[in-house]
Amino acid sequence: YIIVIIIILGVLEILGINIRSLVISLGLVTVAVSLAAKDTLSNIISGLIILVEKRFEVEDMIEINGHKGQVKKIGFKSVQLFSNNQLTVIPNVLFTTTPFKNYTKTGFYIVPFTIQIVNKSDLDEVIKEISEILDNSDLILKNPSYSIFVKSIGTSGVEIVIKVPISNPLDDTMVVSELLKEFKRKIIFEDL
Repeated sequence: YIIVIIIILGVLEILGINIRSLVISLGLVTVAVSLAAKDTLSNIISGLIILVEKRFEVEDMIEINGHKGQVKKIGFKSVQLFSNNQLTVIPNVLFTTTPFKNYTKTGFYIVPFTIQIVNKSDLDEVIKEISEILDNSDLILKNPSYSIFVKSIGTSGVEIVIKVPISNPLDDTMVVSELLKEFKRKIIFEDL
């Protein structure tokens, strides 16, 4: 190869072409192309790292730089997140340079929500009724189990935090809504 290059350079010099200007021009073009392709190459390399390390997969719920959504596609240059009927495209390089959260790496997604009951209510009875509703619900996973915590007690009532595991993170709003309706139907919340 070196001999061929030397022969080509010799022929170009015989033809009167200034080799020094040609080399400088080629160098400038190479620098311009490499600068233009830097981000694309970074994203492609980061995409390969994502695919090899498997930090997240399609259908996982992740959050990065304030963008939270379900992974719909992992491409060579970007990742597509879907949430609230919106598709967000995140460059792959962010996943190798920025911390992110994978909410579903364990195979489930925990949905926390809060309800408030008045102080006149029998707290143990309400928690028992909530547990019965959750035990019979097909909307949540049975393993891991749900959690019920008393968050605070004040003059207006008792605040209870409920955490339920679900399989599809995009169903979180629907699941909470349906559970709240079921609570309202089956539990008497005095003067709420």
